[in-house]
Amino acid sequence: MSNKINPNRFQHLLAFFFLFMLFSLLSGCAARTSEIPLRERWGKVEGSLSHITQAGEQFNVAITIDDGLIAQGQPLKMKISGMVSSGSVRFELRQPDGQSVWDSGKVGAGEFSFNVTYNLPAEQTGIYEVGFVHSENISVTYNLDWQILPRGLSILVSGFGMIY
Repeated sequence: MSNKINPNRFQHLLAFFFLFMLFSLLSGCAARTSEIPLRERWGKVEGSLSHITQAGEQFNVAITIDDGLIAQGQPLKMKISGMVSSGSVRFELRQPDGQSVWDSGKVGAGEFSFNVTYNLPAEQTGIYEVGFVHSENISVTYNLDWQILPRGLSILVSGFGMIY
């Protein structure tokens, strides 16, 4: 039994590798690219509301989505966690026309945590908003992490490598 590599087999594998790389590069050129800079494809918010006496809503996170991001097929991923001390809150994701496309449901007193994956629908470009609707007399602290990154890059964003 010999440990030598058959030269013909090695040449075939090498040719296959180069063809695979060529097709990968060509298909990458054909894909639509996003105009959204990488630094704007993820974010983190740490916040709190204390002693607000009137019910209301706050949508402070704006996420810009273009055709390139949709064509890349990367979902929007969010992790929302925190603690409600009093009152109640409902977290929402709203598409550019203002329609809610995800909500957490009513969150009352206690700790909460949500992992959300939202697949971006075709033709729904623009600014998505993430925020919450709250009751009167609320006291809540929360952390919101979001990203739209290819799987390999997500591990570079603090916290996301362990979540997703």
